[in-house]
Amino acid sequence: MSEPTSSVPFRRTAIILGARVESPEGEEIGKIEEIVVHVPHGLVAYAVLSLEGLLGLGDTLFALPWSALSPRNSDEEVYVLHVRKDQLAQAPGFDRSEWPDMGDLRWCSQVDAWYRSTSTGRTAVRQA
Repeated sequence: MSEPTSSVPFRRTAIILGARVESPEGEEIGKIEEIVVHVPHGLVAYAVLSLEGLLGLGDTLFALPWSALSPRNSDEEVYVLHVRKDQLAQAPGFDRSEWPDMGDLRWCSQVDAWYRSTSTGRTAVRQA
């Protein structure tokens, strides 16, 4: 059985993990390392991004609200981050060996507010 095309709104996490993340201009930013699910609602809350050495932040991971990403229409699994690459140095991040408590509502609010305020050309986080 083949994988769904990019026009189908369902993806297996095995396909998303490791997917490239690019700027709207097509510049490679990093890759998706993990997916964080909000279990009570059964929805993807965050994609965890590694920047692959961008701006000297190689060991820093970033939890991106899933709505800050959109799939790029291509034959490959690529997502577009609607935040400028130079802004990521100020984004809330964490060391890959010290993950935050993603159930902490203060942490979630801080991350969501940052992406909402730095979105380029669209609302990065859907309002609940």
